Amino acid sequence: MSPHQQRAHLQVKFIDKAATDIGFKNRFRSSTLCMPVALIRAIGEVVTIDKSLEELGRTSDIECKE
Repeated sequence: MSPHQQRAHLQVKFIDKAATDIGFKNRFRSSTLCMPVALIRAIGEVVTIDKSLEELGRTSDIECKE
């Protein structure tokens, strides 16, 4: 990736309970997903997502990449 390109997605691994509660385990059969960077507020030891659980469950541009 060149210095001028920007990432569109970030690979995020949810704990199994969170992935199940949001519906990702049923929808994607995985807890590791590629999330649009626009949904991510902060990255540190944990990733802070800028959406509610309901909004995440309805987001169509999240992909499974495992």
